[in-house]
Amino acid sequence: MGRSFRRIAILGTMTFAWCLLAAQAAAAQWSLQSIPSPPGGGELYGVSCPSGSSCIAVGRRFSPNGVGPIGLVETWNGTQWTFELVPKPSGTQLNGVSCVSSASCTAVGYNVDNGLALVESWNGTAWKPVPNPERTDHAQLLGVSCASKTSCTAVGFYLKPGHGNHALVEHWDGRSWKLQSVAVSAARHQSQLDGVTCVSRSSCIAVGSDGSQRPPLIERWNGTSWAVQSNGNSPDHFLDGVSCAAGASCIAVGRSKLGHLKGPFAESWDGNNWSIDPSASPSQTTGALNAVSCVSSSACTAVGNGPMAERWDGSSWSIQTLPALGTSSAGLFGVSCPSRSLCIAVGGYFANGSNAYYKPLAEMWRQ
Repeated sequence: MGRSFRRIAILGTMTFAWCLLAAQAAAAQWSLQSIPSPPGGGELYGVSCPSGSSCIAVGRRFSPNGVGPIGLVETWNGTQWTFELVPKPSGTQLNGVSCVSSASCTAVGYNVDNGLALVESWNGTAWKPVPNPERTDHAQLLGVSCASKTSCTAVGFYLKPGHGNHALVEHWDGRSWKLQSVAVSAARHQSQLDGVTCVSRSSCIAVGSDGSQRPPLIERWNGTSWAVQSNGNSPDHFLDGVSCAAGASCIAVGRSKLGHLKGPFAESWDGNNWSIDPSASPSQTTGALNAVSCVSSSACTAVGNGPMAERWDGSSWSIQTLPALGTSSAGLFGVSCPSRSLCIAVGGYFANGSNAYYKPLAEMWRQ
């Protein structure tokens, strides 16, 4: 008799827990955030949230007189977004940012006017330029990941005379940026790295592509050198973003061919092999995934053009509903999830009307 009642109690508890989880999942949703739009408009390309009440987003704003882009930085304090002044604003674009705390962030990009790579650091009070990367000529830094204040890895590309773009990796040791040798096959006439994630000083994954798209470029840092990783018989595709919850648990996202269109694409790393996740690209779904953030092996969020958002639960991807923007020209280019229950995504959208221009976009997912 006692055991029967115990089973009923256990089943009742399990049913209650399941219902609670189901209710929480149903309540989880994306919502638009109010974010300042500078005169002339702008877009945000990267975001990093070291905590649930601290985020920094970077990108570019457009000069009202139409003369070149201007570096754009906005910060979120858990309640509202505000502008931050950045040095060397004219003719610059910031593509990525990584924060190890609310008082320690690194942003990377390039100077449109002179083609030099650009790095800025945030100390909690103001932005300051840091010593130039070792290779600054005709170079762009597209992504950055900091494992600590004294260990940051930035990736992108530089122009190699006679060969087009060539993958670029720079490392910050707390004093200066140093060029790291990238293992790129001679068969790749062009290459670039678009995203990077580092779980420690000795464990990083960088992803990108070359001109042929076959296969995408995946590199792994073991603390000593970079090595190209095989990802099997993947279809033609680009990889734009990557996130690792641990050294043996990573997700990479991008876009693949879908007839004459592009479709979302994702693959996962288990510490030994990369494998394609078909559920990330439902039939006839177009668009591209630009960035991903993982807080564990069973909790990742990816965002992309459309705009688009997908959630990984450890076994499959599911498309999430985003608020209507009233325009078909919009995209989310960066995402950061400080916890399983909170994600911040940023991008830009085309504001229709007599003064049509692109405006910054910020959305929050809360469970």
